[in-house]
Amino acid sequence: MTTIFISIAAYKDKLLPITINEAYSKAKYPHNLVFGVFEQNTELDSINLNNFEFKNQIRYQRVDPATTKGVCWARKNVQDMYQNETYYFQIDAHTLFDQDWDEYFIDNLKEIKKYHSKPIITAYPASFNQITFEKVPYKPNTVAIVSTDDDHGRAERFIEFGYCPPWGNENYPADYKIVHGYHLGACCIFAEGEFVREIPYDDSVFFGGEEPILTLRAWTHGYNIFHIGNLRVNHCWGKDYGGIVLRDINHTESKSYVQQAKNYISRLINGEIVGIYGLGNVRTIQQYIDYTGLDFFNCKYSKREMMFTVPYYERLVV
Repeated sequence: MTTIFISIAAYKDKLLPITINEAYSKAKYPHNLVFGVFEQNTELDSINLNNFEFKNQIRYQRVDPATTKGVCWARKNVQDMYQNETYYFQIDAHTLFDQDWDEYFIDNLKEIKKYHSKPIITAYPASFNQITFEKVPYKPNTVAIVSTDDDHGRAERFIEFGYCPPWGNENYPADYKIVHGYHLGACCIFAEGEFVREIPYDDSVFFGGEEPILTLRAWTHGYNIFHIGNLRVNHCWGKDYGGIVLRDINHTESKSYVQQAKNYISRLINGEIVGIYGLGNVRTIQQYIDYTGLDFFNCKYSKREMMFTVPYYERLVV
């Protein structure tokens, strides 16, 4: 049986039960889903598994939010629940779904697999209104991308800190239905289950740096990153209702976590982190720099015009 392990790390998130129910009710094959849920919430405000008719398909752990050690720690705890399911789908606890989303992701990954042995589909999905649940629509002839470029101040931050979180565009104009990308978005990662074993989360980083670290490790292990259109999932980006860990910590702590991520990335690219959390040996960091223009060694950025123009059926030059 083809199964999908859905990884959900939640922090005081009121939309968690909606996310779980949406994933199940909108799937074409709901009985093939397995949920891994790590909820950081009080006992009073946490979900009740008895409210889910499919509770036997939910692996669940709750901890008090005051004990949180960050998003990477939470996602690592979810990955510990993985039991060799066919596919791994990492999402956030504030996600809505369109009908038959599961078949759509699997079919696209299978299509890419005809040309690449280790593909990942990733995106920053379109948003939805947290009150009305109205979704921002996906447009024809576009793909949902994850990017670090000179828009949205990302290049300046990269130069200053040596890394930065990416940004997204859910309707990026594209000539092809699937294109090569270069950066992972942690709120939407769909890959074969082997990804969990090869690129497990390291809980050494609290928050910032999660996505570039994951990207560099996956890319050097030989994974190729892809973006598709009409994603079939939407993500709540506003979250005015709360559930954001960085709002619960003070400014000093927040600054220390930025430095923590910067130090970790420096150690990673210089080969000081080895073993299961280290870089792969299929590609090098220098090859990634040449491909993307993101120079992690020297904190320099060079724009690449060819990004998101290479169709999935072509191989990378590296």
